[in-house]
Parts: sequence; C-alpha cells; structure tokens
Amino acid sequence: MTHPMRRLVFLFACGIPWLLAAGPAGAVEPWQPFLDRLRQAQMFDMALAYLDQMATSPLCPSELKDVLDYEAGVTLMAQSRTLRAPSERAQALDAAQQRLGAFLSAHRDHPMAASATIQLANVLVERGRMKAEDAQRPVRLPDEKKQLLEEARALYDEAKKEFTRTEEHFVEALKGLPTGLIDPKDVKLIDRRAQARRDLVQARIVLATVVHEQAMTYPEESKRRKELLKDAAARFHDVFDKFNERNVYAAPFARMNEGRCHKELGDFKRAGEIFDELLLGKGDQGPMRDLKIKTLVLALQVALDPKVNKPAEAIEKYEAWLAAAPGVESNPDAMAARILGGRAYLEAARALGASDPKRTKLVASAYQTLEFVTRFPGEQQREARVLLLDPLFGKRDAPETTPTTFAEARDRGRAAFERAQVADAQDRIDLQRGVTENHERYVKEIAEGRADAKRCYQMALGMIAPETPVEDVNVIRYHLAHLCLSEEDYYDAAVLGEFLADRYPESAAARPAALVALGAFARLFNAAAPGPTKDFAHARMIAVANAITERWPASTEAADAWASLAQMAILGGDLARAREYFEKLPADAPGRATAALRLGRALWEAYLDANRADAPGAAPPPEREATLAQARTFLADGLARLPDEEEVDLAVLAAALSLAQIDLRDGKPADAAAVLENPKFGPLALVRAKRPAASGQQTIQETYKAALRAYVATRQLEKAEKAMDALEKAIQVGGDAEAAATLTRIYVALGRELQDLLESLRKEGKSQEMAQVAEGFELFLDRIAQRDEGNTFNSLYWVARTLSGMAAGFDAPGGPPSAEAEKYYKKAAAAHQKILDLAKKDNAFAPAGATWGVEVGLATCLRRLGQYDKAMNGLVDVLRQRNTMVDAQVEAARTYQEWAATPGNAKYYLFAISGGRAWQKDGRRVNIVWGWGKIAKMVSRSAKHMDVFHEARLNLARCRLEYALTLSGAERKSTLQQAERDVTVTALLYPELGGPKWRGQYDSLLKKIQELLGKKPVGLEKP
Repeated sequence: MTHPMRRLVFLFACGIPWLLAAGPAGAVEPWQPFLDRLRQAQMFDMALAYLDQMATSPLCPSELKDVLDYEAGVTLMAQSRTLRAPSERAQALDAAQQRLGAFLSAHRDHPMAASATIQLANVLVERGRMKAEDAQRPVRLPDEKKQLLEEARALYDEAKKEFTRTEEHFVEALKGLPTGLIDPKDVKLIDRRAQARRDLVQARIVLATVVHEQAMTYPEESKRRKELLKDAAARFHDVFDKFNERNVYAAPFARMNEGRCHKELGDFKRAGEIFDELLLGKGDQGPMRDLKIKTLVLALQVALDPKVNKPAEAIEKYEAWLAAAPGVESNPDAMAARILGGRAYLEAARALGASDPKRTKLVASAYQTLEFVTRFPGEQQREARVLLLDPLFGKRDAPETTPTTFAEARDRGRAAFERAQVADAQDRIDLQRGVTENHERYVKEIAEGRADAKRCYQMALGMIAPETPVEDVNVIRYHLAHLCLSEEDYYDAAVLGEFLADRYPESAAARPAALVALGAFARLFNAAAPGPTKDFAHARMIAVANAITERWPASTEAADAWASLAQMAILGGDLARAREYFEKLPADAPGRATAALRLGRALWEAYLDANRADAPGAAPPPEREATLAQARTFLADGLARLPDEEEVDLAVLAAALSLAQIDLRDGKPADAAAVLENPKFGPLALVRAKRPAASGQQTIQETYKAALRAYVATRQLEKAEKAMDALEKAIQVGGDAEAAATLTRIYVALGRELQDLLESLRKEGKSQEMAQVAEGFELFLDRIAQRDEGNTFNSLYWVARTLSGMAAGFDAPGGPPSAEAEKYYKKAAAAHQKILDLAKKDNAFAPAGATWGVEVGLATCLRRLGQYDKAMNGLVDVLRQRNTMVDAQVEAARTYQEWAATPGNAKYYLFAISGGRAWQKDGRRVNIVWGWGKIAKMVSRSAKHMDVFHEARLNLARCRLEYALTLSGAERKSTLQQAERDVTVTALLYPELGGPKWRGQYDSLLKKIQELLGKKPVGLEKP
C-alpha cells in the first residue's frame, strides 16, 4: 500500500496547490470537493495528512483554516466506521471528539457550529453502535450481552437528548428567518435559510436513525422494539412529508428508512410500496443513484423473505436495475444487490422441475451473477462463493477438457482449490453454530475440490516451459504440499515443503511451505508408534524448525516454529527445553498465548505427578514449588493474552481450570473463584452459558467441583450451595443408577482432594492456610448437614466423606490423632451415622449397596477415635454381605493393626496378618477378615489395586516386626526373619516395588529389621 504522504506529494505535484491558490477573488476554492473525494474513496489517512499540511501552509484558504478541526473530526468519524478493531475505532472516535470540541471552543458562532454539535452527538451514536455490535459477537456470554446492550441503549438515550436539543435550536433559528420570498440579491440570507433548513433536516433524520438503531438492540418480538420502530418510522415520514419538495436527497433518504422500519416491523406490504415508489422515482445520478441501490437491496430482501417468497418479483426488480445501471458497479451495495439477485435466480430455479428448460436458464443466470461477485475482494466475495456451492450448480468448475497449457492447468487447479477452501470454511462456521444439515454436502465438495486441484496442479508441473514464472510454479508446489497434508500424506507434504523452503528461500511461498513441512513431521510423529519412524519425524521436525528460525528469525513462521518446538519438547517430557523454546517467542507472537497455556498445563501435570510419587509424610522439595509457580505464571500469562474476539475452546477452558486448581492448591480460593467466573474464559461462566467447549460431562463435573471448593473456602456459602445443587442436577442426565454412582465417585474425590490439600499444607508448615480452609469447609458442611430440605444421600455422603478427609488432613501419620483431627473424626462419624439411620428409616433413601461404603467410612473414623471393637463390628457386618469388598478388608486389617499397638493387645497383630472373625463357609471354617497376607494375594494381579498390594505387603512385614518386639529368643528372631523375607521376596518378584512412593518405605523398613537382627542395615539392593 502506498504511504498516504507519498500519495499526497504526488497530488501536489499534479497541481493541487495551484488549484487551491488559483481563481478570481471570491470564487469557491476546490478544497471541499477534494476532501469529499478523498473521504468517498476512504483515503482517510491522506485526508488527515492533507489537513495537517494545510494547517501550516501559506496556501491554505481562510475558509479552510477556520474549519480544519471540524473537517478533521468529520474525517475521523468516517474513518472510525471502516475500522474493524474495537480499539482502533475507539481511538478514532476519541480523536474525532477532541477535534470537534476544539472547533466548537474556538468558533461558537461559526455557521458550521451546529453541524459540529451534531457530529459530537454522532460520537455517542457510534459508541452505542460499537457496544451493540460487541454484544452480538459469538464469544459474548448472556450476561455480558445484556450488559453491553444496556450500555448501548444508554448511549443512544444520551444521543437522543443531544439531537433533540439541536433540533430545537434549528427550529428557533428558522423562526428568526423569513418564511416567504427573499430578495434574490440577498444571497447571504438565502444561504443562511437554506443552511438552517438543511441542518434541521439532518438533525431530524439522525434523531430518527438513533431511535431506529436503539430499537434494534431489543429482541425481535419485544414490545419495546416495535414501539421504537413505529416511532422511528413516524419520524422518517415526518421528514419526508415536510421536506419532500425542498430537499431532493434527504427526503427520499428518510422515505427509504421509513420503509426499512416497516420491513423490520413485518409490514412487508407497506415496506414494498415505499421501496417501489422510490425505485420508480426521478433521478438516477449521483446520490440518488446510490440511494436507489440501497433501496433495491431492501426491496430484494423483502421479496426473498420466507414470509413473502416472491423470487420472480425479486428477479424483475434486479434485472430492471441491471439494465438501467450505467456500467459495472462494484461498491458494497451493488455487490449486495448482486448477491440477492443470485439468490433470487436460485430460489426461482428450485421451484421448477429438473427437466424445465427455464430452470437451466435461471441456474446459469445465478452462476453468472455470483461468479461476478467473486472477482472482487470483500465479505460478499465469501458469501458468493458459499452460494456457488449450492447443489443446483453441480460441478461447474470441473474441467470439461484436458488442460493443454501450464496457465490453464494452474487456473483450473486454483479454482478447485478455492472451492474446497470455501466449502471447508463454511462447514466449520456451520458446525460452530450447530448447523449440520449441509455437512455431508460440504465434505463431498471439499474432497472433490481437493482431488481436482491436485490433479490439475500435477498436470501443470508437467507443462512447465522455459518462460513459466518460477513463482507461479512455487505457488503450485506450496498448494500441493498443503493438499498432501490435508490428505494425511505426510511424507509427500514434508518433502514438497522442505524442497521449496530449501531451494527457493526468497519465494513468497517458502515460509508457509516450511510450516507445512513442520506440521507434516509433527503429525507423522504423533501418528507413529515408538520406534524409528517416530524418531525420524522428531529429528526432522527439529531440523525444519531450526532452519525456519535461522532463515527468517523475525517472521511469524519463526514464532510458529518456536511454538512447535516447545510443543514437541512438552510431548517429550523435556520441560526445561520447552521453556527455553518458549522464551524465544516474540512477546507479540500470535501463538504465544497458546504456547504459554500448553506449557503451563504441562508444568502443572508434572507437579501433580511428582506429588503422587511422594512417600507419605514427605515434604515437597523446593524445586517442585518452583515448578508450581512457573505453571501459574505461564497459565495466567496465556489467559491474559487471549484476544477478546477469540472463541474459547476446550484447551483454553482446561488451562483456566488448571489455573483455578493451582490457586486452590496454593491456598488462594478467592483467586480461583475469579478465574472460574471470568466472563471471557472462566470455566464456570462457560458452563452456565452452555458453550460448546464446556458441554462435556467431565468438564462440567470438574468445574463445579472447583467452584464448590473455591466458594466454600471463601465462605460464599450461598454460591457454594448453588454450585453443589447445580452439580447434582448436571449429573442427573446420566440416569438414576448411573448418576448415583457418578455422584458418589465425585464426592469421594472431592473429599480426597481436600484431604490432599490439607496434608500438603501441613507438610509445608502452612498452619494458617490449613485453618482457614478447614473453617470454611466446616461452616458449609454444617450448613448442608443441618438444612431441612434438599439433602440427598449423595449430599450427606459428601459431607461425611469431606469431614473424614479434613480429619485425615490434620492427622499426622503414626501416633494418636491431633485435637483438630479428633474433632473432625467425631463430626465425620456422626455424619456417617446419620446416613445409616436415614437409610434404615427409608429403604429408598440410599442406592442399593451404597450403605456398605458408609459403614466403611464410619469404621475409619471409629478406628482413629480408638473405638476398635465398634469399628470392627461394623466392618464385619459389611464383609458378611460382601466378603470381597477390598476397601472394607483393608480397613479391617488397619483396625487390627492399630488395635494391636495399644497396651496389652499385641495378639491383634496376628489377626492383622492372617485375618480373623471365623465363620462357616461351604462346610469349612474361614476368616471373614482376610488380613494383610490374603489381601496382597487377592489383589496381586489387579493393576488398579497395586497400591493396595504394596500397602498390604509393607504392613504384613511391619506387623511381624512389631509383634516380634513383644517376643524373645528364637521366636523373636524367627519372626523378624520372616518379616525380612516378606520385604526381600516382594523386591525379588516386583523389582520396581511400586515406584518411589513405596520403594523408600520398603527400604526404610528393611533397614530397621536388619538392624534388629544384628545385621548391617544396607536395605534394598540398588536398582
């Protein structure tokens, strides 16, 4: 694009300054038409540069010097309407407001002061439009949309007040001027009255327009919308009625907008009559021609509305305009008319039989009309391409004969390639909107377009002549690489992309081709099983990425390459290398937000994995806390960088949820709640708005779990209760039995998460944070447990499980429970008992078999409260009904083991080892309680029970050791040797010993046994 000042210099060189200075005294200087032409051509930067130039130029006419600020303000207003970015539009409006205000401050009595006042009020209108447009963006949540529309209406109300005051001012100004004939010699008085009338018409039209735009901010069928539309229609009609004979353009403009209001009210008959009146009226030049095109668009919309459905009438109007058009018109209104004309031809053809010759002619006319629109860039171009995918057209782009030249094959390939791209883009848009009816047709069109493009491009490469431009050939190579990638032909895509990037690095297609190669190797890596192919793809991907960053270090492709390398490092588990690549991304790189979110999530997962591998009671090392801090930083940075207009996908939502979980883990529940509620990316906000990315059951469950924890910890108890109820309601969609089981799992997980959090805080010595979290949960749990209505089995079970988790979080391993732990164990026991009591009163209260888990939970609390006999009785009752319930067997063994540690009860170590509470089964006497030995044997082949297996084997050896300490002599030694064999045999059969979490405990226990046996405490052999 030519720089505006350079173009301005060119215009000055062509004689513009001379024109400004030339002419007899008193002649109208040509600066106004020149500025108007620049604005009409949307050369706003040039117009502003011209005004700035004139501000210091001795050639500037005095008339222009007085209105420089006014003209700049008008130009900035016009420019703001063409800018797409909200920030740029707002900036232009701010500048317009400043320049118009400066003009009014210096020229209160200037003839253009009234117009400047109108323009200032227009700033309010433009800001209202921005709010209304922002509200309609797909990313807006319902609450956001409502708020933005309310803000827009408020701005419109303020603008209406300004325009009403201005209108009254113009009315008063006209009252002071003659109403009848004026002496023709009094030119100034004639001009003053004409200007006053023009100002009044402008003020009334703009006021009616504001009323109309305000109406459009209300729902289609709302009473308020209809009231405002009727008001606007009456205002437009009043302007037309009073000024039709005096103003040749403003009155018809008001008439057209009156028709628009009737159209939006659904009064198509009245709207059609007004549009026909204007289309048949006099004047086909200049502004009237433009007005008639706008009117035609409205008339065609009426005729094609499903409630009217008169495509033949639309065709008649369209062809009448086409015949009268002075030449090819490509402005947006003309393109909109052609789009509607193409639709009219299609709808008329669709109503005819397949064999009707008129249908063929109509389809041909539609194709010709829409194909014309595709020649011009703009929004209508994409719309026309979508309409050209209509099944009525068939495969019109397919070559009828074999291409004979490079250019012919290239052009046919390009047309097919674009057809596939348009179909793919529209299919994506439809699917995002939930429209699936055209999906199969688009998929077919995409496949056919790609196949045709590939065939034609390959033919073109076989027709290269010495005079064929190399760049044309390279574009074909790039498109072929892209097509191979879309067809999952990764090797060919990578080879073509690398060849183009290496051989022709100066080509415009080289950098995007290198990215295709990078993407091809990445997909090959992801698709391949571990082995040579995966290693090869990984190595080539790194090589291509390095080549991109070396050749084009400041390019967007280099940024994409760094992001891809970071992703590869993440996939490979090399997070240090991933951070290194990430830091090479430019701060303003488009992909930096996504890369930051990926890295943040990977660091969070690494932190969680490390915690899972911890031995019980172990404090986290400092580097792990650094990992957590880095995870938070990257996630927060990535979310902050998300563009406002970007639709949130599942990856972004998962990242936001991870950040909230980190805040919860770090004792910052208020921060977690803020993340969850964030209107742009907050998981809770998206779940409530039923966004597609937040529709999965797992996402809903995890979101409400996090919200529940955050609200409870911040003591927002009403919100917490609503989150809890919403969670239960969301789970009910799965069916009664399934929902009950799912809810139980969720509540158990919630209790476990709280327990893990409290344990982590305890290990880190964060006693204050522990107390705050616990107090918040205690208040909420008491509230839920004590409410008269709304409680279900699952809600009370969550109370019981969470209290147990809180107790365990305060309960340091080894020794009696602390005072805080004892308090919560007592509350948890009472909550469990309440459920059992309710279940006994009402058989339908608890799902079938659910009370067994409650009995086990109660037994756990009783065990830690030292009520071993009562705990064991409850467990035995459960095991009589379900002897293979592993959780109950493990709890029974723990109960025997802790019972044995009390004075005078060492015999229970034997029960913990071998089981107890014998009963008759199948004619033989067996133990109801298995004990650690049988538990380990029964779960040894179950992958999901490996933690239980290692707990059983460890405690088997521990019980022997502790029992041995109560013995003496040979019996003591023999029992210690058996404990030693328990550990060494386990190590022999399971060399990994369950990983770091368990291996350290085995090693520590073995050293203790060896020392008691008088051996050197060497522990386990090094792996």
